[in-house]
Amino acid sequence: MVFLILPPLVGPTILFLVVYIAFKHVTRPKPIPDVPSLPAISFFGNGLDIAKHYKKTETIHDAFIDVLRKTGGMVLGQVLISAFTPILLTADPDQIDRILISQDWDRGIRSTGVFKPLIPHALLALSIDEEYKAHKRAFAFGVSSSFLKETSKRFIEEDHALIDTWSSQTGEWFDPEPELTYRQARAISAVVFGEPSNLIDKDLKTLFKTLSAGPLAPIKRMIEKVRPTNREAYKRIIQYVQSRTTISRKKFSEGGDVALIENMIDGIVQKEAESGVAVLSPDGLRDELVSMILAGDETSVTTQLWVLKFLSNHPAIQYKLRQHLLERVEPLDVRSPTVDDLTPEHTPFLEAVIQEVLRVGNPVAIIGREAMRDTTLVGPSGGKSFPAPKGTKILLLLGPEGTEGRVGKDTMEFKPERWLNEKGEYDSSAVWQASFAKGPRACYGSKQALISIRMFIVYISLTFFLEKPPPKLQSTRRVERVTLRPSDLVIKLKPWEKLEQGEN
Repeated sequence: MVFLILPPLVGPTILFLVVYIAFKHVTRPKPIPDVPSLPAISFFGNGLDIAKHYKKTETIHDAFIDVLRKTGGMVLGQVLISAFTPILLTADPDQIDRILISQDWDRGIRSTGVFKPLIPHALLALSIDEEYKAHKRAFAFGVSSSFLKETSKRFIEEDHALIDTWSSQTGEWFDPEPELTYRQARAISAVVFGEPSNLIDKDLKTLFKTLSAGPLAPIKRMIEKVRPTNREAYKRIIQYVQSRTTISRKKFSEGGDVALIENMIDGIVQKEAESGVAVLSPDGLRDELVSMILAGDETSVTTQLWVLKFLSNHPAIQYKLRQHLLERVEPLDVRSPTVDDLTPEHTPFLEAVIQEVLRVGNPVAIIGREAMRDTTLVGPSGGKSFPAPKGTKILLLLGPEGTEGRVGKDTMEFKPERWLNEKGEYDSSAVWQASFAKGPRACYGSKQALISIRMFIVYISLTFFLEKPPPKLQSTRRVERVTLRPSDLVIKLKPWEKLEQGEN
């Protein structure tokens, strides 16, 4: 009976085994030859391992760094997310710099596609083409010395208000994030739209949640796009931008001071008045203004949170920084600091603190790039070049992890003195960090971001001493949102006058 039953099953069984083996062979992730990678034995590649690491650390950046460490170095490695997507990784400063500066690499469709549903005509969503270059030219005034000095006043106004608010909270532990977010949104709104407002802050945050990547991103974006809440938020943002643009145009048409450019909309309208034609399409202007709010708010608040984390963890640095500022900046009750007061040349230790915050805090942790044409990379050994065909994808892992060879084994520690030479002067080349990227895609708002963070630190450091938190809250553990933020951050402020008088 057994022999009568088995023969009919042999053929299908063999066929099933052949199909199964073929399927496993086809769907098993194919690593790029000669690039180290972790073993991948399933369709999901290293995806499950990375998911476990992410659950433990809450940062995909740290999961990728772990892959590089396990595969032998920071110069070049790869991660296999599925059968069809090997992605290269690097945390090596030289490799990262070459890619950022080279025209062979740009943000790929996956990166720009994240922003296209929301702000399709903003620099964040554009390839480096003629439209991209036209937008860069249109907003060139935004990095001029005169514009930066004028708009710095908006940050000073909000810093004053922040100090007033926090002065009523001295002596108690509290979460600084809500007030920082509120104040930063007002300041950036004033710089972009001409008024310190939080009117569309909630709507912007609503739409920010629609930005997504990954294999299911197109479906998710389509769903989010038709969601009534999101449609209404987008409608209000468009109406607000149009109303502010109308106000600016009316000001100039009625003989307003065209020499005084106080915000981004004024700058564009002035260019229109001078040339007689629109310098940007209505959609282009709207998307750029929205992107400035989105990007500026998130990164600036994150950097401020890291400032508070590192300063509160290092009382000695607080004392040194305050003394440095007292010697070089007039007291806040005499006059507010200016852009010219706070330069790397005049306040080198302040600049060193900022750069070390950006280096170790690493707010913008990952930058994605795709080869626009056949090109090369430095190979895993750091020696011979390695071919990178058009379409090759690589993740640039910023942060201190890849700089141990340059900095030493204490590269993860917060030491602002690294950035000073023997004369105590600030040296931008002393240590590597690339928070604002480099090359054609370098952050447009980097100068303004640095001005705002300088002002913030001066006001905080000359007004308050940040008490060192309990050991369990001193960790620099990070949580990944759009940026990497410190987790478990609370602060306790004490006015310097009380500290010097020995009061509790």
